[in-house]
Amino acid sequence: MQSRSLCLARHSLKLYLSDPAPLVVYLLMPLGLMAFMSPLSKALLHSQGYVNATGAEQAVPGMTIMFSFMMMSVVGIQFYREYGWGTWDRLRIASGGLSIIVGKILPGLLLLLGQIVVVFVAGGAFFGLHVTGSIAGLLVLFFAFAFCTTSLTMALIAWCRTLDQLMVIANLVAMIFSGIGGSFAPVDSLPAWAGKIAVASPAYWAMQGMRGIILDGQRLGFSVRTAGVLVAFGVLFAFFAAIRFRMNEIKVSDT
Repeated sequence: MQSRSLCLARHSLKLYLSDPAPLVVYLLMPLGLMAFMSPLSKALLHSQGYVNATGAEQAVPGMTIMFSFMMMSVVGIQFYREYGWGTWDRLRIASGGLSIIVGKILPGLLLLLGQIVVVFVAGGAFFGLHVTGSIAGLLVLFFAFAFCTTSLTMALIAWCRTLDQLMVIANLVAMIFSGIGGSFAPVDSLPAWAGKIAVASPAYWAMQGMRGIILDGQRLGFSVRTAGVLVAFGVLFAFFAAIRFRMNEIKVSDT
């Protein structure tokens, strides 16, 4: 199974790179939005007592998280393409169910992780982000959040019958999770009702973890605890994917 999964993963990665435009867009757009968000974020952070903040401490992780969620549709498209090309049944017969899932989702996980790292590093370089805490802890959060987002992607693929459904729901989930989770503004500055439900969003835990390391100098132990919550979300999403995903289900790839 391992060799078949790796072979399929290499093929899927080539498909991503054959049309890199979506990947480039999701790398450049967050950087553009950071330029607009940083001044507002600076004022909000100053009001919270972070008098030396530049705004990048909120804008960089916030936009990184939001566009990681937005990448779900790009990863999901790779599954629906197989149905559109008529190759899904051949893959299922030749490789088996688990091999297909691993082979298709592994490149997506790596791309999500790469996007998080590249956008975060580029945002830091361009907007003066200074991390006062553990860099290793930050990387732990990156891995945990990428796993969580990949599991959520798989759950959406399992429950969405058409590509149109996936695109709409993925973008809706991305905006809701990012909004209530604090990607646009600190949760403390959101309406009271949003603050009460923020903990239900993985973005909240990712933001709290990243802000704790960037602004408050938190160490690796803090990161591991926060990452544990993100992994728990990922396991929950994987469970919802497992109870619904059917290898022989016909999905519609036309948009």
